[in-house]
Amino acid sequence: MKKTEKIQETAQKAEKMQVDETINETANPPPEPTPDQGKIFWHDPFFEGLKTDLRQFADVLEYQKEYELSQSALKIDVVITKKTDEQLQHDLARIFKKHNLIEYKSEKDNFSKWDYHQISAYVNLYAAANEVSLTDMTMTVVLTQYPQSLKSYLRENWGVKMEYQGGGITYVPGEKFSLQIVESRKLSKENNLLLSYLRSNLTPEESKEINEVQRKLGWDIKNIYYDRISAANRQAFKEAMSNMSVFEEIYLEVGEESGILPKRYAKVAEQATLNRDVELIKKWAKKGMSFEQIADFFDLPIENVRKLEQQ
Repeated sequence: MKKTEKIQETAQKAEKMQVDETINETANPPPEPTPDQGKIFWHDPFFEGLKTDLRQFADVLEYQKEYELSQSALKIDVVITKKTDEQLQHDLARIFKKHNLIEYKSEKDNFSKWDYHQISAYVNLYAAANEVSLTDMTMTVVLTQYPQSLKSYLRENWGVKMEYQGGGITYVPGEKFSLQIVESRKLSKENNLLLSYLRSNLTPEESKEINEVQRKLGWDIKNIYYDRISAANRQAFKEAMSNMSVFEEIYLEVGEESGILPKRYAKVAEQATLNRDVELIKKWAKKGMSFEQIADFFDLPIENVRKLEQQ
């Protein structure tokens, strides 16, 4: 074989190898970061919060999560079936009939006119699939951002005026089924504490209220609502949990309501501060938190956590 031909053959082989590599890279591209990385998924804690806020009606309400409206991928977030005809005395559940569909929009999701048409389709699909009357159905849309553009769209195009009922609840007439839009952050704290706090901008005081609910209901630290809400409000929960009960006991003992700690208790307060990390670690370890989780949550070196836990 001539030298020129050999060079050409080598070049052709190199070119073929490059083409094969390109094809292989196209067929098996390297994994890319997904847009969901770092995102808080609110639907599970919403379901938990909804059931808990309506727990007084547990004997008459049945829940189905992510109810499939057809054999395709269409799903509604929650379906609640009411077993009685009695009107429920609860701001969120007052409109409930026999079949109640609920769609939840996370705190950064908008609710547009297209979403409105979609949930209308959901109701009709459910009615057709289950052979129920639209007059026996309700649709509730729970969201954080008020749908101002939808309000304008319904008024200007269909002459429909949304009717605000107070407490974050708005009725939308014009459909054969009952429709309400619920702004979760404006809901009554008395009846809907968990749903009203389903967001990522809680204050330490609000986080403390969630901690009190967690203790009252006996929730494990891994409860889906508590886990997600604390992850979304890490700093607020950290501040709420770092307040030592010893200070409250001192104030109660001396009748101090002004928030000023008497000087004679300065040493007690100092010791409480020194022991803060130890008490927190033991407290949350008992609730099921691993050393790694405690270290991450309270910004402590893992070595320190293990050392403190042994004291």
